[in-house]
Amino acid sequence: MRDGSIESVMSTPEAVKHEILNEGPDELVMLWLVSPPGLEDFFKAIGRPRTRAMGMNETRAWLASPGR
Repeated sequence: MRDGSIESVMSTPEAVKHEILNEGPDELVMLWLVSPPGLEDFFKAIGRPRTRAMGMNETRAWLASPGR
């Protein structure tokens, strides 16, 4: 596991399982850079649009819901 701090930059090699946890009290803000391009199509294919802003607990419930 790697710990990040404010203004951290981390790189994840190809085909490495990873997750991002915000264990602090503040909101997590991220910028994802994907290279080479194309991964955005993957997320469009597996996801669905959120219809409004959700809190973290509601987002977790949405992610766990069957058939999403």
